Amino acid sequence: MCRKTKWLIVIVLVLLCMACDLESVINGGDKQGGSGTTPTIPPTAPTNVRAAAVSSTSISVSWNAVTGATSYDVYYETGSLIVSKLITVVGTTYTHIGLQSNTAYHYYIVAKNDAGASDYSARASATTQSAGVGTPSLSTPKSLEKINISEEKDDEKRII
Repeated sequence: MCRKTKWLIVIVLVLLCMACDLESVINGGDKQGGSGTTPTIPPTAPTNVRAAAVSSTSISVSWNAVTGATSYDVYYETGSLIVSKLITVVGTTYTHIGLQSNTAYHYYIVAKNDAGASDYSARASATTQSAGVGTPSLSTPKSLEKINISEEKDDEKRII
């Protein structure tokens, strides 16, 4: 092979490398990180975000898994407070506890991977139950408040 032909092949290879993602071609992966490659683009925003009150102090939040996501940031807001990051999770559900009763909470999810983060998901909202809803009564029934048991023995009466 002549010297000019070798240089022409090198130039063509360099141009091909510039035109496509060489790492993806070599590893057989896709832009979402298939076949063990590092993702080259952030994941899309999670969909089907749902929030439901579990009790007067907790709300369960869930969403659909996103291809290429390795973790999810859960954000929330209530009243006039700004949106705040709550927690990072690897699954697709989270239960927010320690909340105020009868209060509306709004949630947003962000999917993440090594290439970055998605946009915020659509908002999901739920209102905690009113205090006392689903809370068992701990009062003592009147019939069990006071029971006197007495025992008589050798002319002496004792209340036990």
